[in-house]
Amino acid sequence: MAAFASLSEQREFADNVMSKGNAVIIGAGIMGLAHALTALEAGWSVVVLERDGRPLGASVRNFGTLWPIGCTFGPEREQALFGVQRWKELAPEAGFSIKPQGSLSLAYRPEAWAVLKEFMANAGAMADGFELLEPDEVLKRFPAVNPTGLRGALRSLAETVVQPASSIAALAALVKKRGATVLFGTPAVKIHADAVETSDGRRFAFDRLVIAAGDEMRLFYPDECAAAQLHRCRLQMMHTGAAAGGVQARRDPGERPDAVSLSGVSQLSELTAASSAVG
Repeated sequence: MAAFASLSEQREFADNVMSKGNAVIIGAGIMGLAHALTALEAGWSVVVLERDGRPLGASVRNFGTLWPIGCTFGPEREQALFGVQRWKELAPEAGFSIKPQGSLSLAYRPEAWAVLKEFMANAGAMADGFELLEPDEVLKRFPAVNPTGLRGALRSLAETVVQPASSIAALAALVKKRGATVLFGTPAVKIHADAVETSDGRRFAFDRLVIAAGDEMRLFYPDECAAAQLHRCRLQMMHTGAAAGGVQARRDPGERPDAVSLSGVSQLSELTAASSAVG
């Protein structure tokens, strides 16, 4: 599975590495379909193999949030914003819903408020699209927020929401419409040097192979995965009903509601104190 450190690397991958040929992609989740679209746009012949009758893995179980605020400033955030733009470009053609809703990170502890202020101080030229809000402004604009102990909030405009199940299905249809062969209910069982073998005995020759099948990687390369000491994990989310004002509350089980959860500020000095206090 390809990973890109910057937008320029992704473009180089599409323009140079992905020269014309046969590309086989194992997995029809978001990673597999993204690679399929990139390969098609670069002129490759594409076959997508998906073991289930429809995508059922992490791409569907996930919560559909495009979350640039969780990325550090620089190439990582640039890549995340490019991803959001890519979703927006594909939505009309594929026919799935996309909602640019932004995000609101609330601070109820002094340490959390210090983290948000330091985040804004470090944003510099990247501060466009962020607002640091005092409690009165938060409650005026977002009346569903609990006012008790509120110290302020960080408003970000970039975050966007899609519905995972419907958007993945729409992307799969788009990949097929653009000329790829998409085979559901077709498990890959063995990878050869130049072909993928499926459970029905067929072989699909490739010049380039992308494995985007989640933890199925351990079935294809058990020794390598064991040597890398990879551990399976499972994402579990709590999903509530609609709250006042049409707001929907979601958080990880076990996460304290007064804790700040922003990986994009993980390098800030104040975060150490905040983590210790939340403990």
